[in-house]
Amino acid sequence: MRKKLKIVTAYILIFSAMLMLTSCGEIKKAENSVNNMFIALKNLDFEGIQNYINTNGNDTDADIELAQPILEITADNIDYRIISSQQTDDNTVIVKTEITSANLVPAMSEYISQAFQFAFENAFSQTPLTEEEQDQKMTELFTDIIANAELEPVTNEVDIKVIKNENNSWIIQTDDKLENAIFGGLVEEADKIENITE
Repeated sequence: MRKKLKIVTAYILIFSAMLMLTSCGEIKKAENSVNNMFIALKNLDFEGIQNYINTNGNDTDADIELAQPILEITADNIDYRIISSQQTDDNTVIVKTEITSANLVPAMSEYISQAFQFAFENAFSQTPLTEEEQDQKMTELFTDIIANAELEPVTNEVDIKVIKNENNSWIIQTDDKLENAIFGGLVEEADKIENITE
């Protein structure tokens, strides 16, 4: 009886060890996706970024096109450190990450001030710009402000959700908190302004 108990215990220990090794392997793969995404981000490899993110059905190309001029200025300010990782189920790993980026909130405030002035002048212009021209002008205005600003670092801690897709690849599930950390508070500030204008 005692011998059978030892055999059963041994099997349980072996099985538990195998599960732990499998879990560690999956966590490592999820962390690699986070590492590779940030490497692509810092290298301005916009095609590479798309290999590691899932934007919840949003237009990825459009998002990256809008982000590109900002990242071209701020990418050198982006840094990160993985604090810990936890597998919550077979297809999900939460990677707690400390993200440092350029604080863009002051630049956003300056942009709003200048954008209102431009919009007012354009509205009363004899030859107002088209909507497309206005969008282009606004983009240029914001990137110019960032380029000339003294960018201070800001650090945020984010739980990055990494999910295993149907191809068994680990993909980052983007959300507002992650995007806000990468863009130095810009997403949160834009949401505040949108709520005020509504």
